[in-house]
Amino acid sequence: MQHSTASSRSPKGPQGSSILTSSNTTPLGSRRRLTSSAAPATAPLPALTDEEWDAANPSPVPDPVPEVWKASITALMRRTTAALDLVLAYHRDAHGGQRWAPAHVEEIRAIGAQLHPEIRALKQAARALPDETAGDYGARRWAVLEMAEGVRVHCERVLCAISEREAPCLPVDDTTGDIYTSTGEVYDAAGRYVGVVAPEEYARKGLFFA
Repeated sequence: MQHSTASSRSPKGPQGSSILTSSNTTPLGSRRRLTSSAAPATAPLPALTDEEWDAANPSPVPDPVPEVWKASITALMRRTTAALDLVLAYHRDAHGGQRWAPAHVEEIRAIGAQLHPEIRALKQAARALPDETAGDYGARRWAVLEMAEGVRVHCERVLCAISEREAPCLPVDDTTGDIYTSTGEVYDAAGRYVGVVAPEEYARKGLFFA
């Protein structure tokens, strides 16, 4: 998911359709601004790698879980649960935002419904591992690794669902608040359909995508 005001992927409608991000980015933007040509264009913020995201978002409390699976899976679990919690609380916190439609939030909720319980079960299984000298240690450790792989796959599914359903950046006319889609449709700030504008109208008004 990427720390940028630009996002990707989206449902149809005023939002159009595009692609959000892979699991190594944090999608935070919902609209780009449509500005006059007199204003300088702003360079987009660079995407963060998994390692950069983890460094910027350290775990607040160390979790005393044995290092049984790869550290990359632990980082993936943290990123995915953070993204899932953000989406599920989106309409409570976004005050009319349009990044995810209510129907898409429910689809994501269904896909990620068991993710938190699966992660808790995985950590409990890791904590319950016997000493390495125990006769059944190898078999139980292998079972934990299989659980970790299942959680990894589930995390990827959740991140993919979030990415595929996120609305794209839409240009907004600073003077009117009108929203322009890539197909030329225009909606007002409340989301009501206004009409269609030809591509040459952008040039006539001296507007461009920042």
